[in-house]
Amino acid sequence: MGQSTARVLVGLLFALSIVVAGIYRSQHHASIQTSSLVNPQDYREFWWWPGVTIPADLQINRLYVLAKAFNRQEQFESYWPSPPHLKKTGEIILVYRLEKPVAANVLVEHALLDIAAWELAGNHVRGIQIDFDSGTSALDHYANFLAQLRNTLDKRFMLSVTGLMDWGNAKQYDLQTLSATVDEIIFQTYQNRTTLPGYERYIEKILKLKIPFKIGVISGGELSLKSKQKLSDTHNFKGYVVFLLNTQ
Repeated sequence: MGQSTARVLVGLLFALSIVVAGIYRSQHHASIQTSSLVNPQDYREFWWWPGVTIPADLQINRLYVLAKAFNRQEQFESYWPSPPHLKKTGEIILVYRLEKPVAANVLVEHALLDIAAWELAGNHVRGIQIDFDSGTSALDHYANFLAQLRNTLDKRFMLSVTGLMDWGNAKQYDLQTLSATVDEIIFQTYQNRTTLPGYERYIEKILKLKIPFKIGVISGGELSLKSKQKLSDTHNFKGYVVFLLNTQ
C-alpha cells in the first residue's frame, strides 16, 4: 500500500469517527431532552418506609408513612413500636398495606390507636392511606369496602388510596364511584423499586379519566418530560408523590 493511499484511509477513518461521535452526541442529547430522572429535591410530598433515611435538606409538605401491614396470615404487623417525632415535616398520612382484605371496623380501630400515638409524639396526622392492589375487574368490590371504611372513620381524617396503573383500563363508573368515596387516588408508576416499563402508555389512559388523581413516582426513577407536560396541562392532575429510597 502506497503512502498516499494510507493517508487517504487514515483520513476516511478519522472522518468516520467524527460522524459516529456526532450521532452518539445527538442521540444522547435527545435522550436527555425526552426523559428525566426523579430527583426528590424537586418535589414536596413523599412516601417514607422504615429503614430509609430522609435527606436532611428535603422540604416536606406531606409525608406518607408506612404504619402497619395486614399480612396473608391475617395479622397486623406494626413498624413503629414508638413513633418518632418528625420535625419540619408538615402533615402525616399513615399508610396501611393490605396483603388481604380486612374488615373496615377492625382497620379503623388500629388506625385510631396509631393516630393517637403519632399525635402524642408531636406529629400532625392528616389521615390514612390504603395501599391495596385491587384487581381492575374487582374495583366495584373495593369501592364498597372503602365506602364502609369512610363511614367508620372519623370525618376529620382524610382517606387516601394508591392505585395501579392498570386501573386506567377500568370501567369509568367503577372509578368514579371509588373516587367519590375517597379524598385522593395516587396512581403508582413503579413496581419493586423500579419504574414500570411502558408507564407512558398507562399515563395516557389515566389522563382520559374524569376523576382527580395524583401520580406516584420513585426516587431515581424515570418520568419523561412529555408525560410531565401532559400531566401539568390536565385539570384533574393534583400533583406528585415520590417513594423515597436510600441513596447508598
